[in-house]
Amino acid sequence: MEILTQIFSRKLKRENEELKKELETLKKLVIFDLSKVFALKEGKVFIGDYEITDKLKKVLKEESAYIKNTELWKIMRNTLIKITHEVMFEKSKDFEDMRTGKAMLYNLDIQQKLLEKINEF
Repeated sequence: MEILTQIFSRKLKRENEELKKELETLKKLVIFDLSKVFALKEGKVFIGDYEITDKLKKVLKEESAYIKNTELWKIMRNTLIKITHEVMFEKSKDFEDMRTGKAMLYNLDIQQKLLEKINEF
């Protein structure tokens, strides 16, 4: 019995190490530029580590208003909503498909809220 436990333990350890390696590989694929990340901290707007200037606030606000009114934005947004609907309701085979669709909707929500936040400052 002890031999089986040892064999099973080694197998789990190898699988765990393989999963860790795969996770590290995936982490490297998700690349983003921290200097281009929007954040609200204590009521102040930051891009990266720097509080934005009044001039940049104005530019971002104008760009945000423009983006929300472009035909491209409307097409992209509606295309993603349609694909989400298909994933969740038309082609769904299991709960994982519903979860994927929910993540897609969350992404759309983040984009919309970011544009709204930019318009507020």
